[in-house]
Amino acid sequence: METIKEQKTIAQNSTDLTADQRTYLEWLCLPVPLRTPKTKTEYSEQTTVPRRTLYYWENNPLFNQERLNHIKQNQKNYTAQILETLRDKAISGDIQAIRTWLEWVEGTENTLNIKHTGNVDSHIVFQFEVMSDTEFAEKAAARTTKSDEGSKQL
Repeated sequence: METIKEQKTIAQNSTDLTADQRTYLEWLCLPVPLRTPKTKTEYSEQTTVPRRTLYYWENNPLFNQERLNHIKQNQKNYTAQILETLRDKAISGDIQAIRTWLEWVEGTENTLNIKHTGNVDSHIVFQFEVMSDTEFAEKAAARTTKSDEGSKQL
């Protein structure tokens, strides 16, 4: 068991985390339903690390940065599956998925205006127009104004 002084020391990088900090970090990064013990209080009781020390660790920017790095690294395992799902949604005609896919794959940095132009030979055809952020904002504002006017007429 580490002394309280050692427990409160947060390292400058993840390789310097104490064993107790590393264990708590890994427990904290688990989805809540998968955690054993279930609560932070139970964790504190089982590990004999004071609840106050856990709170201190959680509020330390360096510990939190390591926590985010750990979570991001573990989530990378799902990237291929997510991209496959995004691709399937884009192919099925989901406008937002098409926008996201084109921005990611084609590297488009401007906002895409995607309009469905109809079915041709059982394939969905889309018309794409790249707009600047200013053009997009103007069109969105004009659309909102038209929408507001239409609701007033009711």
